[in-house]
Amino acid sequence: MSSTDIKTLIQNKGFDADIIPALEAHLVAQGDGIQAYDFKANRTLVKLYQFNPRQSKSEMYALALLLSIVYGGFVEFGALNCLIPESAKGDEIFSTISECADLLDTCQFKVMWDSFKSIPMKAVNSKQIQDALRRSIIATMSFTFKNTLATNVLIMLDLNSEEELKDFLKIHGSAIVESVENGTVVFYDNIENTKRAKNHQDGLGADYGALHRLVHASSE
Repeated sequence: MSSTDIKTLIQNKGFDADIIPALEAHLVAQGDGIQAYDFKANRTLVKLYQFNPRQSKSEMYALALLLSIVYGGFVEFGALNCLIPESAKGDEIFSTISECADLLDTCQFKVMWDSFKSIPMKAVNSKQIQDALRRSIIATMSFTFKNTLATNVLIMLDLNSEEELKDFLKIHGSAIVESVENGTVVFYDNIENTKRAKNHQDGLGADYGALHRLVHASSE
């Protein structure tokens, strides 16, 4: 079922439990990379589970939460997480997903990858999903760095070589990264990385807590 069909289904039968199977299939398709991320549809499914608990499925809750931190960020994760009853969060997978959300929100990217890869879900190994996380991370790094060592960026993006980094940036970072040369990643100027008197060079020693506050302040 297409995204347009799902949208129509929600508009016409958003409170009807009969659409649960279609929303579940749509959610799985998002995890498989067949459909684009659809927060509204996933939230509708979680809400329908609230009113029809016998039809709820733990793996669907977990997948919806996982996709929310990958594509929607901490706000959408929180919006879904608060709708899921605590009784449905008994599996360790939920605490691990929550940990990943916290680590992303506080810019602890290296530790986040370790937790993320420990989640026993098929979607975790998807290159499409991993690259979506990397796009978010490289954008966040651009807010605080004018340039930094390529080795630091590799660690934060969970990549293995400078060539792999260049290949990723050709597709996902051409508007963010100006160049990767001589072991250094140079970011394009933006309102955040140019207004500091001194540019940070050491990515591993950056104050990501301060960066987190800065990013949120700039979005208000």
